[in-house]
Amino acid sequence: MSPPMYRDSSSGYWGFPSSTMDWCEENYAVTSYVAEFWNTVSNVVFVVPPLLTAYHLWKHKLSELGPIVCFLLLTVVGFGSFAFHCTLLYHSQLLDELPMIYGTCAMLYCIIEIRSPKDSVNKSLIVILISISLSITLIYGSLKNPLIFLWSYGVLAAALFIYSTFAVV
Repeated sequence: MSPPMYRDSSSGYWGFPSSTMDWCEENYAVTSYVAEFWNTVSNVVFVVPPLLTAYHLWKHKLSELGPIVCFLLLTVVGFGSFAFHCTLLYHSQLLDELPMIYGTCAMLYCIIEIRSPKDSVNKSLIVILISISLSITLIYGSLKNPLIFLWSYGVLAAALFIYSTFAVV
């Protein structure tokens, strides 16, 4: 069972919200087509700059594939977050949150492998991170409890912070 969350009773074009979380912004206050207007609009910064950066890195061959994938996944987070905050529907929430898990795992791979020889591939680490991502996806999708995402993402983000702060320096 999901923990109680704030739920605005407003219903717009997309119907009553089915997401397990509803943020502090008043629903459908600006337009009946967008549940959380400012949360939706602000996602442009997660789409345009990372997409342009990934393109620039690829076009000018300035990076290996890993960082480009990270920027592209950040773009996917932006699109998913746009969909989630626009609709507040559960399937859109998954489009927001699961790419955050995948993107953080991709960043973990890049930061762990930062000192590896150029063009090397750590297949064991890839298998571990994909297994973590798939496990979180299956458990979260089955139980529909937002605490699973919050803890999973928090642990992955903390691991990324700790590793990038202490192991790389």
